[in-house]
Amino acid sequence: NSPPIHWKASAKATSKLTTSQRTCITKLFTGFHCTGTNMYRRGQWPTAQCPRCEQAEDHTHLHKCQSQHGQQSFIKAWENLDDWVEKTSSQEIGQAIYILLTDYRNNEEPRTTASTHWSTALQRAYSQQLKAGPRAFSEGMLVHEWVDAQQNHYLQTNNKKNCPEAWTTQLIYQLHKMNHTLWVERCEYVHEVKHQEDLHRQDYAIQLKYLLERPPP
Repeated sequence: NSPPIHWKASAKATSKLTTSQRTCITKLFTGFHCTGTNMYRRGQWPTAQCPRCEQAEDHTHLHKCQSQHGQQSFIKAWENLDDWVEKTSSQEIGQAIYILLTDYRNNEEPRTTASTHWSTALQRAYSQQLKAGPRAFSEGMLVHEWVDAQQNHYLQTNNKKNCPEAWTTQLIYQLHKMNHTLWVERCEYVHEVKHQEDLHRQDYAIQLKYLLERPPP
């Protein structure tokens, strides 16, 4: 059975988002955003193919696009997240987060054996997160054990001021912002003037306002 998700932290993290960010990631995670598969299904694009690469574009493809632009967007989004983790947590927790995100991005088999130098609490958080499924972490569905892993970091650094549950909430918030950034950059790429000619040559019916504001039925 899958371990329980920390829905309380998830709800708090979602409440920190702006209305537009919250709407965006809700559509994204539920598969209602205007991805290639949805636009093709609606008869507005001639193919379900990602405008940036040759793969079918569903909502999970946002993290996985291997095009040059997709890779650049992921690196940029990761660097913002990594900066926050570096300021608030340990190097080993940063490593675990990176592994979870990049293994999912690259469609690699999860590394079930956590690094031996990680704390017991982090190894448990990592293994429990793997049980939650490959998409869960990238979409901010974190298991409760992340609280224990961060609490262990605070104990090691004699930090009695900060709350590990608040940190976990903030981590989910940062992951949501990462997803929002990836989607916005994808849309900006699609609608940049320099790409319009190529896309229209392929008969893509792209209207920015329509795409961003009207989800598929």
